[in-house]
Amino acid sequence: MDFRRQLPNLLSSLRLALVPALLALAWNEKPVAFLSLFAFSLSTDLVDGYLARRWKAGSVMGAKLDSWGDLATYAVFPLCAWWLYRDQVLAQAGFVIAALIAFVAPTLIGLAKYRRITSYHTWGAKLCAIFMGAGLLLFLGFDVPGLFQGAVVLLLLSAIEEIAITAVLPQWRANVPSIFSALRIARGAAPLLALALLGLPLGAAAQLPDLVPGVTDVEVQYGATVAAGDVAEGCAGATSGRDLVRLSLITRNDGPGDMNIGDPKCPDCKDPKNANAVCGNPDFICSPAGGHNHAHYNNFLEYEILDPNGTTVAIGGKRSFCLMETPAPGCTTGHTCNNQGLNAGCYDIYPFYLGCQYVDVTNLPNGSYTLRVAVDPLNRFAEVSEDNNVITAPVEIARAPLEDASLRGGALAMKTGKVLKIRSKSVQVLSLAGSQNDPTLSGAALYVVDLVGGDQIGFALPAANWKRLGKAEAPKGFVYKAEPDDLYPCSAVKITRKGVEVKCMLDGTHTYFDLPAEGDIFVRLEVGATPRLMCASFGGKTKRNDDLVLKRIKPPAASCSVVE
Repeated sequence: MDFRRQLPNLLSSLRLALVPALLALAWNEKPVAFLSLFAFSLSTDLVDGYLARRWKAGSVMGAKLDSWGDLATYAVFPLCAWWLYRDQVLAQAGFVIAALIAFVAPTLIGLAKYRRITSYHTWGAKLCAIFMGAGLLLFLGFDVPGLFQGAVVLLLLSAIEEIAITAVLPQWRANVPSIFSALRIARGAAPLLALALLGLPLGAAAQLPDLVPGVTDVEVQYGATVAAGDVAEGCAGATSGRDLVRLSLITRNDGPGDMNIGDPKCPDCKDPKNANAVCGNPDFICSPAGGHNHAHYNNFLEYEILDPNGTTVAIGGKRSFCLMETPAPGCTTGHTCNNQGLNAGCYDIYPFYLGCQYVDVTNLPNGSYTLRVAVDPLNRFAEVSEDNNVITAPVEIARAPLEDASLRGGALAMKTGKVLKIRSKSVQVLSLAGSQNDPTLSGAALYVVDLVGGDQIGFALPAANWKRLGKAEAPKGFVYKAEPDDLYPCSAVKITRKGVEVKCMLDGTHTYFDLPAEGDIFVRLEVGATPRLMCASFGGKTKRNDDLVLKRIKPPAASCSVVE
């Protein structure tokens, strides 16, 4: 799972978890600790939103968590302030009451209309949160009320805007930055606002679109190469050696109304300096993906890979290219890259070969998964129905095993109770690209066997102790380093394109390989998730073989099929 995508949600959850602590500190009359913890809670509110935008990790669940965290924090704050700062609260009673009304009214109106808490996160609310947080700290901590009073005025204006947004939108929406965005979302928004404020029904006046996704050509492509622009936009981890779940997507507008987005108001997206620049309409960026260099609508589509437990384990970076009609019978075209949208009865198609039209699954092991595609995942558009915005398809990741590498040449030294050392070379230069070769993802295991006596030692080499040498798409090798103990007794392992080197301790539980060795010593290193085998047989020249030490050099050629 991508930790960066989850971190904003974890911060919002932390803000919820801090609410009981705030109550406890206030009840026990700890004003300094209370304000310090409150300030920290406010900082998580600022950071989670920034990270969600920075890492493009916004989601409906994240918006809900953020709203719940804000609601819970500000709901208990008046009670805490009353316990700790009663005299100051009474001195500013008018502003305090106005703040409470401005805080409660939009929430109650939203609940009355949608039967759920609103999660608009408007720009006005964000600005108000900064001033209100600083104002409360100055007011309660230092008895300086001026900034708090000004923040209350901003809060009242923000509340009026949120009430107007609720009046305009016929359906619940998350992340509506302003009343102007709400007017753009709801077709015919100006007359709708007038009708709503008069208490008249909205349904008869709204001719809404209905966005429905369709998926075809789902295919897993192994060892693929993608454009550098795809990597810059966050769709792939590197330009080569990528395993991709590719798909073709058709987005249909099956509703009675058109979906109109308008002019992205972007700078010259063909200028390299403007790659990933945010456009005048903040829902758009200048996308370098696939070399298109034009405006992409952010978060119009979301591609996810789910494991059998339903957990998201990989996320695609797809937004949308120029969102406009694909010419077809019965469709009236009219939108362009400079005036984007999708008319009723039309569809927009993105073939599988386009840039970012995939999910990068390079780091996932083989297995059965589910591709989940959502159109308008953040509910930016008012639609006839939200129940048909998601479609799923099964995906099977089944990489063919890589050719095993039989090693030859080198040396083996084993000292009972002390150390095992192995050095072996490969006749051909080994290819180390691809997730199947990467022990930093899936670890490795080493086995040493006496082919006649049957004695065997096994060593686990966990992924956390491996480091990659060189670039991810073309590694020069991998190095394992650890402080040896009974559980993981190997201290150093190195895999390069030319061979393998190993050093492991033989004390503690790894003393049951009996010397002298009765036959050839077979060594097998299993690397990666598939795994790929690297094998050598040490039965060449024996320099010493007794109950304390075994030394052999120049082993014969080995086959990985010697020991199954």
